[in-house]
Amino acid sequence: MSTNEKKPRRTFDQDFIDGAVKLVTREGYSLAAAAKAVNVPYSTLRQWCQKQEGQAAPTTEKNRFEQLEAEVRQLRKQLRQAVLEREILKKATA
Repeated sequence: MSTNEKKPRRTFDQDFIDGAVKLVTREGYSLAAAAKAVNVPYSTLRQWCQKQEGQAAPTTEKNRFEQLEAEVRQLRKQLRQAVLEREILKKATA
């Protein structure tokens, strides 16, 4: 490749960007580790995170409470399913 030829610029869809940012914001990855995991430059991921921080709607107390209630419902459903599966396995081995 000669010196005046440029690499084609990579483009990323919004789902990819959101997923990369979630690695940092929700999964606890450092910026460097997340950037390496998704194969993007550190500075690019940092810009995406900063942009989404600015767009994030302020979380109200009521909104946060509703999120926690939904999570509790989901976890209780999973627990019921696990208990039911365990009972079925107990009966099968007895």
